[in-house]
Amino acid sequence: SESRQTGHVSSEFAEDAMTSFPNYHAPIGGAAKPSFTTINMGTPPDPAKIQAYPGVERRYLPHEALIIYTDKLYAERKAYQTTSGGRWIKENKQKKREMEQTEKSIREFRQTRALAALAEAKTPYEKRAAMTRVSSFPNIAKETLNPSC
Repeated sequence: SESRQTGHVSSEFAEDAMTSFPNYHAPIGGAAKPSFTTINMGTPPDPAKIQAYPGVERRYLPHEALIIYTDKLYAERKAYQTTSGGRWIKENKQKKREMEQTEKSIREFRQTRALAALAEAKTPYEKRAAMTRVSSFPNIAKETLNPSC
């Protein structure tokens, strides 16, 4: 009974309690179990309500939001017209072009490997797996493939 007064639970009570929680102490005298803290972030915005000016909070009045939005657009346009902005645009276009070429070569390599696997397939399982890989590519006409698996 001394352990109940101090708030500690003896081992016989701990076995009955939730043993998977090592720091859990059984409630004394029918007290409520410990609750888990949660976060209430409020009600989500109405999805039917379209934001008039993207990037501007709705708390502004419409004429204030228009001023803020146009200032943002002018700042973006001004950034494009500087020499460093122009250089960044040029470099970004070149990087995009290089990435597209790399992705194209990878895609073509995968297509050729998939077609080679289809040609080399011997068992029905291998043919089915190869057909699945080949059919995932939109460039390959499905009528040219032999659907005899």
